[in-house]
Amino acid sequence: MAGIAGTPGTFLNARAQRLHTLAYRPARLPASALLFVHHGLGEHCGRYDKAAGPRRRVQAMMGGLMAALVPRARLVPAVRPQDMSQDPQVVADYISDPLNTVGPVRARTGNEMLRGFHAINAAASQLTLPVFVAHGTRDACTNAAASRRFVEGPGGVSSEDRVFRSVEGGFHELLHGPEWEACTRELLAWMRARGAGAEAGPEAGVGAEAGGVEGGMEAGAPEQSRL
Repeated sequence: MAGIAGTPGTFLNARAQRLHTLAYRPARLPASALLFVHHGLGEHCGRYDKAAGPRRRVQAMMGGLMAALVPRARLVPAVRPQDMSQDPQVVADYISDPLNTVGPVRARTGNEMLRGFHAINAAASQLTLPVFVAHGTRDACTNAAASRRFVEGPGGVSSEDRVFRSVEGGFHELLHGPEWEACTRELLAWMRARGAGAEAGPEAGVGAEAGGVEGGMEAGAPEQSRL
């Protein structure tokens, strides 16, 4: 992108595992805000709340064992491509994307994802920055209830400025499917209302409800480099 510098980087956890990142910022102008994009909050294997009880706890316990015994075995059920969007072209693009894994996930990868979900939920109350979360009502890939709980609680974020947006009829790929224009317009308006010099507060929100973009989170506010 012209005038925008992309900088690759990594996050390193306590177990020396790396999460690769890519940051874009103006090449010449100082940044006035930071947008942190988190994708994949909560259950991301299409199992929903039917796996949230004792069965999920058993699966999680077995997941740790399988990750240790057969870490590379593809045992974790994946989302169905046809559940990504109601637009056949978006589904076709998803399947043909060489960076996507279509099919079961390796045991260790799935177990690390689950551990990451638990860590995020455990630390949710520490988040006090503005939060915008959108979730499609027809999303069959991620858990809408988990997104809403992350924003509204119990055990959710401590942010006073928080928005949960339930997108009626929306599938998982909100920013690529038929809903993309309305969702993008609303997200941009929310971001601009919280840019440098803008007064951020619940009244500045664009959505009437308070929740995560694509089952995740889009958060933006001035001086967020402390993250």
